[in-house]
Amino acid sequence: SATAQEDLSTYDIVFTGNITLLDEPYEVVLKGKDGAFRVDANSLKNIMDGTYTFTENQGYTFVFQDSFGTNVRSQYNTSEKEHSFLYTLDLGSRGAGTLRLSRPDPDFTASAEPWNDIPAFAGTPTWFGGVLSAPAICSCDAEGNFKIFCTGGEINVISGTYTVDGNTYTLTTEDGRVVTSAIDDETGLPSFTITVHRPALEAYGAADTDAKFTLTVLTVE
Repeated sequence: SATAQEDLSTYDIVFTGNITLLDEPYEVVLKGKDGAFRVDANSLKNIMDGTYTFTENQGYTFVFQDSFGTNVRSQYNTSEKEHSFLYTLDLGSRGAGTLRLSRPDPDFTASAEPWNDIPAFAGTPTWFGGVLSAPAICSCDAEGNFKIFCTGGEINVISGTYTVDGNTYTLTTEDGRVVTSAIDDETGLPSFTITVHRPALEAYGAADTDAKFTLTVLTVE
């Protein structure tokens, strides 16, 4: 396994987890040092990287350099004495799924108020009655900013700020649009609808379409 083949004591932090994708088990290890980290899974080395920060009495904030620009915060379980968070691991043709990554820390004191999760939303804008589609992401950060984009660049990027009030998310775009989430009847999760623009369709007069985005990343189990 990855942990048996390497001296992990050289890292400042090590989070571990396990996941089975397409009937193959993976031991996943996140190794961090000097504010940067990388993720290995079995013999797959450096499949993901990013940066992390530590907040006293709160925990860790991770910024993944994945196609979703995922931001997550660890939660501290006082009974198990460990930090943990959930992350959706995408190994392409090997499969994708959500796993729990954890790190024991018996000396940590969680004396501050638990912080809110950093939200992320996903949707699939469609044009011409669903003939064209483009999976899109609404990625948020810990400072209250968001960005809506397609990894393939099919739509214009929408940026702005967001606020959270309980289970309601309010997004304010840079051009002044204000969108508020509501609970989706099918999923039971917060969702919102916003108009996105696909430049390649401007000549056809159908570049704009309404897209529904639903909350996808929850770091608390």
